[in-house]
Parts: sequence; structure tokens; C-alpha cells
Amino acid sequence: MDWDLGIKQIKNGRLYPDGRVVRYNVNTTPRSNPYRASDAPEIVASMSELERVINPRFINLAQRERIYDLQNQGASIRSIARDLGKAPSTISRELIRNANNHVGYLPYAAHRASTLKRRRPKGRKLHADGPLRDYVDLRLVKRWSPQQITARMVKDFPNDQRMRVSTETVYQGI
Repeated sequence: MDWDLGIKQIKNGRLYPDGRVVRYNVNTTPRSNPYRASDAPEIVASMSELERVINPRFINLAQRERIYDLQNQGASIRSIARDLGKAPSTISRELIRNANNHVGYLPYAAHRASTLKRRRPKGRKLHADGPLRDYVDLRLVKRWSPQQITARMVKDFPNDQRMRVSTETVYQGI
């Protein structure tokens, strides 16, 4: 189970994908250890979800394993892309999204993450109560168009990505 979660065994401890290191010393009691195994993120996906192939254009588990092997051999992103028959940008995005600064790229963790991201149906942004919905509702009452609302959000909330929706999202909310 540790291997599947991307946890590596190191001398006298474990290295987690998020960079945490757990050292096991005979002189250390579990209470004094700031990192516990229960702190590891729990990612749950069924085997049927993990094994289901959606479309050949998506990266599958075998290709993720190949990316991992080629990267460890020192292959460039372009050569990995050529080997897999994918665009270099696809491989680059895969590595950026799923690499960890401390451990590197983990194909099984990447596959689980992509499986969880593709779950449907996802909740709609404007169905939940909150400041985003209030902001859009207020402008709709004032008879603003969805284009005006989305353009104004960028000006009113330049650093808050949670306060952004597309024009299509506003139309769906209507």
C-alpha cells in the first residue's frame, strides 16, 4: 500500500510524496514524532475507475509508467513524447501537474489523481451559496449581461481565483 501511495522506504523511515519524512528511531516515542502515517492524504478511487480507459487521447497508466521510466533514464520531454506518440506539451503538463519537488513524478499517484478529477457530475459553482453567487445575482438583478459580469470580476477581484466564472457558467446559472 505504501508503494501505491508513492511512499518510499528510506533508511530508518519513510519519504511521503508531499515531502514529509518520517524517521523511526528506537529512542523516539510516537507522540514526539510530528509526522504520523495518518497524516498521509487519503485518495480513494475504485479499481474499476482506475482501470477504465476513457479515450486513447488521454494518458493511461502504462504510458505514465513509461514516462516515469524514460524520465529516470534522462530522456527529454520531446523524446518521451515521440516515444508515446503524444505532443510534448502533453508530457510537460503531465510532469508539472504530478511531480513532487521532493520525490519527483509518481505514475500511480498521477493516475489516481487524474481518475478522481474526471469524476462526474461535478457541482456547479453558482449553485452553492456564497460570495460568488451573491456577486453574480446582484449584477443579474441590475440587468448586467454575463459578459459584463465576468469582465468586471477580473477587475474587482484581480488576485482571487475563487471569484471567477466563465460567461457560459453564468448562462447555465440563469
